[in-house]
Amino acid sequence: GLRLQQLGLNQAAVDAYKISISFKRDFMDAYYNMGIAYGSLEEIGVDVIDHAIGCLKQTIRLSADFIHGYIALGAAYIRKEEYEKALDVLSRALTLDSKDSNAHYYIGVTYRALKDFERAATSLRSSALLKPDSLQAQYFLGLVLLDCEKFQGACDAFSETVRIKPDFAEGHYMLGYLFFEKLFDEEKGVHHLSKAEKLYIKLEDFDSLERVRKILRE
Repeated sequence: GLRLQQLGLNQAAVDAYKISISFKRDFMDAYYNMGIAYGSLEEIGVDVIDHAIGCLKQTIRLSADFIHGYIALGAAYIRKEEYEKALDVLSRALTLDSKDSNAHYYIGVTYRALKDFERAATSLRSSALLKPDSLQAQYFLGLVLLDCEKFQGACDAFSETVRIKPDFAEGHYMLGYLFFEKLFDEEKGVHHLSKAEKLYIKLEDFDSLERVRKILRE
């Protein structure tokens, strides 16, 4: 199952995990990895989120102190837009380890979905402080600070994303947008939008390319 999952053959991995569980009903690792495999299938459009949730709930029943089970279950609840349930299990993750950056990250994502931007910013800031080189934490922190209209803070967070990954097209786009539209620094805006333009051409992402060129035309 693990080998198949590493190869991206998630349905075959699920089938293997089911066989392993038939031999050992309380095999926590099999339930956890099957939940993750179902999550990967959900990401490509297969409607299996309830199966993922069922596996991950069984994971934490079998091991109440397995923090990764709570975090994965929280992420699955976010995927299903069951945000209160997500907050509940992610808060339980923090009781196991208050310094887990992923738990803070997903709590921030949940609060942003609930449009509680101040709480989202607090959680995402904690995640970024605990794991400064996390691209996703810095990027979502930038988005939520933009939601809060804290434009310089958002700029600082997006600057971190392109420090971590210099060819991160969306980071350069967001910086260009902020400098142009909110901070009124046209020179820096052009600099980052030009970088984003080149990267989107390379990625053949023509919808995003048009977003960039629209700002540059204006």
